[in-house]
Amino acid sequence: MVTGCTEANVMTLRPSARVRLISLASFLTVVSAVHADNRPDVFDYGVDVGVGESDNVTLVSSGKVSQTIATADADFSLKQQGRLFDDQIKGQFSYFDYLQHAFGSQLVGRFDGLADFAIIPERLTWALQDDFGQAQISPFAAQTPTNLESINSLSTGPELNLRFGGASFAKLNARYTRVDYQISPFSGNRLLGSLEVGRLLSARSTVSLNVNSERVLFQNTIVNTDFNRSSAYAGYELHGARTDLTAKLGVTRVDEGSISTSGALAMLELTRKISPTSSLTFSAGRDLTDASASFANLQGGAINQIAVAQAIMTSSPYTMTFAQMGWRYVRNRTTIGLSARWERDSYINGASVDVVGINQLSGAIQPGASFAANPATLDMTRGGAEFSAEEKITRVLSLQFLASLYSSDYPHANFTAAAGSTRFEDGAVGAGLLFRAGRALEIHLRVDHIQRVVSGVGSGTGYSDNTAFLTVGYRPRPTTAVPNPP
Repeated sequence: MVTGCTEANVMTLRPSARVRLISLASFLTVVSAVHADNRPDVFDYGVDVGVGESDNVTLVSSGKVSQTIATADADFSLKQQGRLFDDQIKGQFSYFDYLQHAFGSQLVGRFDGLADFAIIPERLTWALQDDFGQAQISPFAAQTPTNLESINSLSTGPELNLRFGGASFAKLNARYTRVDYQISPFSGNRLLGSLEVGRLLSARSTVSLNVNSERVLFQNTIVNTDFNRSSAYAGYELHGARTDLTAKLGVTRVDEGSISTSGALAMLELTRKISPTSSLTFSAGRDLTDASASFANLQGGAINQIAVAQAIMTSSPYTMTFAQMGWRYVRNRTTIGLSARWERDSYINGASVDVVGINQLSGAIQPGASFAANPATLDMTRGGAEFSAEEKITRVLSLQFLASLYSSDYPHANFTAAAGSTRFEDGAVGAGLLFRAGRALEIHLRVDHIQRVVSGVGSGTGYSDNTAFLTVGYRPRPTTAVPNPP
C-alpha cells in the first residue's frame, strides 16, 4: 500500500476528470518514447494489492460506520539527464473499493513530471510539465471522498539560452499553461514570459536580474476576474560540494480588475549535506501568488504521503508567507525523516470575489454554488510537522513509525457551526511491519490512527478513525539510489 493513502485521502474520479488525465497520459507517452533507447539514471517503482478495515470511514463524531476496503497501489520515480533530454517524474496512485458501499470506487494520486527536450543543444530547449492531484473543496469539513476534487496543470513552451563572452548569459522563457478543475469554476489559461540576464561569479555561483509577466484568463468570467501578475527581482545561486543556495529579492505587482497591489518578493532555499548520512533543507519566502500556482508547487512531507492541497475557494491572488525545513538521516539499518512547515495566506482586502463550494447555512458541499464575500475572510494560518522512521530488525523485516500534527486557523471566517470549525488540529500516528522476501516481494502490515480536535465554533465536529491494511506487493531494486524526497 502506498504510504499515507488511507481512506481519508481518496476521491471519486468522475468522467470529466478522466478526460483531464489525457494530458498526463500524453506526458508519459512522450517520455516513454524517449526512454525507449536510453537507460534512465534513476528508476524505481512498486505495485501492491491488499485489504483494510476502517472503524469510521465517514469521519464523523457520532454514528460511526465501519468498512472493509480493497486497495491497489502503484508508485514510481524516474530521472534522466542527457545532452538532448532531461526529465524528472514522480507519481503515487491508489485505487480503493469500499466493499460495503459507503462510497463508490475511488482513485487518488499525485503526479509531477518535468521534461526538457533539446532542439539546439545548450541553446534552445522545449519544456513540458504536468502536475495532477487533488484538493479539498471545503477546508472546514472532513477530508472524505465527497470533499475532494481533481486538478490538472499542464505547461509547455520554449527556453532560449544565450552566452555573451565567457561569463555573461541571458535566458528567455515563454510558457502556456492550462489548468483544469473537476468541480470548481476556476479552469483557465495562463501565458507567461520571462527574461533573465546574469553573470557567472565563479564556476559554481551566478548573479542575475529577472523580470517576468503572466496573464491569467479564466474560462468562467462570471465568478472570476482575469488578472496580470508581474515580477522583478535579483537572484543569486551557489552550488557547492555540500551546499546549494538560491536567493531572490524583488517586488511583485498584481492588476485584478480596477485594483492594483504590489508586494515584496523574497525567497531563500538552502540544501546542506551535513554528513555522508544526513542532509538538511530549508526554505522561506514571501510573494503574491494564487491557488493554481501554489498547487503546481505542492510538496509532500517526511511521511511521504500523497499530498492533498488545501481547499481552493477563490481565484483571487493572495500574499503567501512561509517557512519550511526538512532533515533526513539514512544509514545501513536506520532511516529517519523530519519536516516542518508554517504558512500564512493573506488575501487582498477590498476586492470582491466569489467563494465556491460552501453553503453558509448548512455547510453542505454545493458544486457550482457561490456567494459574494470579502476575500479577507479566507485568510489562513497553518503550521505543523511530520516524522517518519524505519529500522531494519533483520535482513528481511523492518519496523516503521510515522506521526504528523497540523494546526489550521481561519481567523476572519464567519461560517456557522454547521459548516464546521474554522480552528482545528489534525493529528496522525501509525506503525507498520514490512517483510521483504527475495528480490522484489513485499508484505506490508500497517495500522493508523487519525484524529481531528476542534476548538471554538463547531467544537462538536471533531472525529477519530482507526485503520489497518495488509498488502502484498512487488518492488524490484531501483537502478540507482533514489534521491531524497522534497
